[in-house]
Amino acid sequence: MPKMSEFPEKRKDAPVQKAWMNREHPLRIVELCLNRALGGLELYMARLSGHLSRRGHRVVPVVEGSGLLAGQSEFTGLPLEAIPLRWVYLDPAGLIRLAGLVRRFRPHIIHLHRAQDLPMAVLARRLGGGGKLVFTLQIESKRKKQDPYHRWLYGQLDALVVVTRRLQHLVQQSLPVSREKIHQIYYGVDRTRFRPNPLLRSVWREHLGIGAGQTVIGLVGRLEPGKGHLIFLEAAAQVSRRLPHLRFVMIGSETAGRTGFRDLLEARVRELGLVKQVRFLDHQQRIHELLPMLDVVVLASRKETFGLALVEAMAAGAAPIGTNAGGVPEIIEHNRNGLLVPPEDAEALARALFKLAGDGGKRRRLARAARRTVEQKFDLDEHLNRLEALFLQLSRGGARGTSG
Repeated sequence: MPKMSEFPEKRKDAPVQKAWMNREHPLRIVELCLNRALGGLELYMARLSGHLSRRGHRVVPVVEGSGLLAGQSEFTGLPLEAIPLRWVYLDPAGLIRLAGLVRRFRPHIIHLHRAQDLPMAVLARRLGGGGKLVFTLQIESKRKKQDPYHRWLYGQLDALVVVTRRLQHLVQQSLPVSREKIHQIYYGVDRTRFRPNPLLRSVWREHLGIGAGQTVIGLVGRLEPGKGHLIFLEAAAQVSRRLPHLRFVMIGSETAGRTGFRDLLEARVRELGLVKQVRFLDHQQRIHELLPMLDVVVLASRKETFGLALVEAMAAGAAPIGTNAGGVPEIIEHNRNGLLVPPEDAEALARALFKLAGDGGKRRRLARAARRTVEQKFDLDEHLNRLEALFLQLSRGGARGTSG
């Protein structure tokens, strides 16, 4: 396997980052994500911690002690505070440790990323003595939480960040959070890391035994039923009958403690006669070095709140196909920068794959448009600027809801 260290990157800080680095009073921020899994949500927290630290802030990432992020500070570039939990929603021993951290560190901002962590964060702030509480909601739910307990719980928030306009609309209907506390901020992608790279494209294709002229179609995401892997394989089988030169790559790992789905997928690959066409890759720390080998990226989820892995692959030069559900239509505009298909429809996905795999001109045109979309709409600096501005406003005692 190619060694990632063989391909060092030249990183350039944007001027705005240098400006924040020179601030005399950086913010103290706790980034909280107590999940044992390792997927897009957890990686976002890890990467965000590193970005904020490089902008001059003091950041402490807090993770679950037995989770996949624990002990892997390379994801953040920072020391991790690992808190073992016996119970998901409110663990007494974990609460005492988190409250102690808040008391010692005296954060301006406690930033959490899962609703399950909200009770712990609220009580840790109260016991530890301070910090503005910000929740970035990244998972879509239509469940209404208007009972007295949830009104009290969500009333403790100082700000709620949502990652799509659709989610902003749903939140206003389902959660007891006042509109002036809701801020819509799209995810951002670091285009100095996620970009086309002919050298990496060639190296990884050679490593996987894929010829230079073969079209590579990828699905990136945690190995779990809702991500659409089985639909992806059904579509792969259909389109391979007409285009046998295609190769399919599934990049991702199983959720910690939930094994068996990869075995099911591998069995299905054998049943469909796709052993030569399909490759599995476990989740890679430096995913940006794998993505340039893809010609097409597929998001096949039944419902995806946003689809950060999709945007990262678009930045790396892949033409996207996504399900017309959740927040994906805010990323893909059908036939302009990609293709949209109905969820759980293997035949529709196969038709879309055939269109792009069989028409190199169309595929390259959509790939170029997709990268422009990332540049214009999902830029990392813009994401960080807006989040940072919100944190600063809150630390000074004010902030109003925004959209954009």
